[in-house]
Amino acid sequence: MIKAIVIDLDRTTLRSDGSLSKRTESAIELALNNEIEIIVASGRAFSTLPDNIISNKNIKWAITSNGAVIHKDKKEKRRLLLNPTAVEEIVCRFKKYPFEIFIDGKPFADSDFVKNPCKYGVFEKSVAYIQSTRTPVSDFPDFILENKNRLDSIDIIVPSMEENISVRAELEKINGIRATSSIVQLVEIADKNAGKENGLAFISKELGIPLGRFAAFGDAENDIEMLSVAGLGIAVSNACEKCKKAADTVCDSNDNDGVAKEIEKIVQRNK
Repeated sequence: MIKAIVIDLDRTTLRSDGSLSKRTESAIELALNNEIEIIVASGRAFSTLPDNIISNKNIKWAITSNGAVIHKDKKEKRRLLLNPTAVEEIVCRFKKYPFEIFIDGKPFADSDFVKNPCKYGVFEKSVAYIQSTRTPVSDFPDFILENKNRLDSIDIIVPSMEENISVRAELEKINGIRATSSIVQLVEIADKNAGKENGLAFISKELGIPLGRFAAFGDAENDIEMLSVAGLGIAVSNACEKCKKAADTVCDSNDNDGVAKEIEKIVQRNK
């Protein structure tokens, strides 16, 4: 019997336009009404979670910044800050790229990136989201170093998969961090003890629900470990191949209400 369901947001639970379908919204309510916990697990900062998710008072837990920060009832429960020495090394090694950082659950980004995201490979449909959520900052490397003791996470914005792979390989030389990606353009860096799977383990202990009673949905590399540790790992059909291989099963795509359909099945099987 599944007692908790963990949902990644972008390209998993949310449609490609960033919206939450009526069927998915109803499926979430169905699970909650049947005493199944719904837990958000996202690479997003807490302040950028969708209103129609975070305003639901029955969704109590949120894993954000790829597991660096955990909230319960909108209050911080755990935060793992990046080591300031690692931050210095990241800025020094990768200063040719634009960055974005999360501080206290709020995103800040290089002003040129915020002004023209498409210049850095961002799809047109994501421009409004970036420009409405990121605070633009000039002289961004200096800003990062001024706040090096306060960073939840740091993203390096890269133009291609080849550079994504190259940057991540170079990051392996830096102690105390972990790097992952949710999309090609982002190399997402957090403390070595972060990760959605570790956030899930933390919540499992808090709730007293074994990981085997969790179902988890995802689509990207930053979801792989989470799908592996959950009792039931489910990848949407639009997920990357590595994510599909890590999952126990594959459901319909994010644009075809895959998460909603699978939640409905879980509730029915629980009865």
